[in-house]
Amino acid sequence: MLAKNLIFFAFILSFIIGACEPNKNRVITQNAFYYWQTVFELDSLEQNILIKSNVQKLYVRFFDVDIDEKGLPKPISTIKFKKNVNTEIVPVIYITNRTLQNLKSSDIKVLSLNIKKKINELCASINLTPTEIQIDCDWSQSTAANYFILLEELKSIYTVQTLSATIRLHQIKFPELTGIPPVDRGALMVYNVGKLTDFNTKNSIFDPYLIEPYLDRISDYPLELDITFPIFKQLVLFRNNRFVTVLRKENYFQIEKLKSFTRIDDSNNYRCQKDTIIANIAISNGDIIRNEVSHSERKNNIEKMILESRKNQVKLTYLYFDLSSENFNNSHDEIPAFPSY
Repeated sequence: MLAKNLIFFAFILSFIIGACEPNKNRVITQNAFYYWQTVFELDSLEQNILIKSNVQKLYVRFFDVDIDEKGLPKPISTIKFKKNVNTEIVPVIYITNRTLQNLKSSDIKVLSLNIKKKINELCASINLTPTEIQIDCDWSQSTAANYFILLEELKSIYTVQTLSATIRLHQIKFPELTGIPPVDRGALMVYNVGKLTDFNTKNSIFDPYLIEPYLDRISDYPLELDITFPIFKQLVLFRNNRFVTVLRKENYFQIEKLKSFTRIDDSNNYRCQKDTIIANIAISNGDIIRNEVSHSERKNNIEKMILESRKNQVKLTYLYFDLSSENFNNSHDEIPAFPSY
């Protein structure tokens, strides 16, 4: 009887010890922001956000690659560093889809060398030796071949530890159509799924009901994935139910406080009651503005779904797009919550 009790006790003890062991496959998160401005000059609010959120890594857009009037690819909107950089920087290069559409296969190597040269010039100006380079491109089925060759060229000429690429949700959903980019890591952009110009869209930035169906194959995606959630806001203007423009500046977001607008039922749409002007845009009586924000509580289920699907990843960077005081309404207390997984 004693022997049986000892065996039972040993079994219970081993179960308890096993349950208390840390999950070896738990996702380890690192926190980061994108910085998407043409001048690098953190103001006091942005600096405080980095400190309070314990973020020491920024994915900084260095320049875009687009075609010029002759149809040739060239760097545009190059960033200017006006202040010292006191945090880890990952250079991000945005490549337009039309650049790839007009790119001859014989010119891809030249383009890769030019991209490398431009990155090196900017890195030298701030004494940066990056461990990661990220390429941002919403490539399509027709441009995948050129894009992937370009990525291969960059990998072959750039001795960087990690070459990463941004991944859109439709590229996760249909990898057999869009292909898998030949990079070390992907950064999944979990936003901008809804059609911005459609009057019936509820929220083009972040709508969990639209995002969830794109994630049913995420666990099988062969690249390790970092994830990016939005923190920006915007107003979308419609006239006679037709899209007019988008407003993306801080002082435009308090639309619920403007007497010229009335909220329509419990939606995020507001009807203009009196002709007015916002950001030099004339808004007429009867126009509709859709107030799009990305509330953190709406991200929770999507966030958990992604992290659970990718639970075997050892390393995962969790990013917000993007670090700008305009996205925080000048509130030092409005810091986005990073997950504690």
